[in-house]
Amino acid sequence: MESFCVTWTNDLELRAVFEQIVVKNDLKGSVIILWGNGLKLPLRIKLDVLLKHAQMVFAEDFDTWVYSDRDKWCIEIYHEGEICFGYA
Repeated sequence: MESFCVTWTNDLELRAVFEQIVVKNDLKGSVIILWGNGLKLPLRIKLDVLLKHAQMVFAEDFDTWVYSDRDKWCIEIYHEGEICFGYA
């Protein structure tokens, strides 16, 4: 499957769905995080560190994108309760 979306209803569910996407797709390495607020600088972080702090990172702004420029995939966390994954 090249892409899919999953709905979530609260922060704990979002964290669990994010982790499931990472595990199911065997995602690893460093990622770049972008937020909907263009004034926030992008952040490069190891994915295993992000997993430990996902709720705090996702709470920084309404919409968040996590992507791997090396492995060409992206996860979008949309504030209205949807998280999507896809390969470029």
